[in-house]
Amino acid sequence: MCRNAGIGMGPAKAVGVTTYIARWLQVSAFDGYIGDMVAEYFSAMWARIIQNSRALLRSPNIFVPRIQTVIDSKENGSMKMARLVLAIDGATDRPLSSDLRKQFELFIDSTGRTGTV
Repeated sequence: MCRNAGIGMGPAKAVGVTTYIARWLQVSAFDGYIGDMVAEYFSAMWARIIQNSRALLRSPNIFVPRIQTVIDSKENGSMKMARLVLAIDGATDRPLSSDLRKQFELFIDSTGRTGTV
């Protein structure tokens, strides 16, 4: 994992960055080339956040297990990023809009893969 991932970035800012990059990756031709590295980086960033800044999360007893499940999953690339976005949704005072949440849910459903967040 990336040891320095997300240093200095709090959970609220990390939600925005994670969401933006995840959405970009879904529509990018680069997913097949860099998707796994991007997912690894953001998994490491969120692992650091739940280890060092869990008190800054809303309801950490709910959100930390959800986030950890995605971090530990075998999925990669844009699928892992989409699941990570859904896992972090609501963990801070910056929830996803219902339209954006629906886009991530549809992306996951369209791949035919199972799993819930």
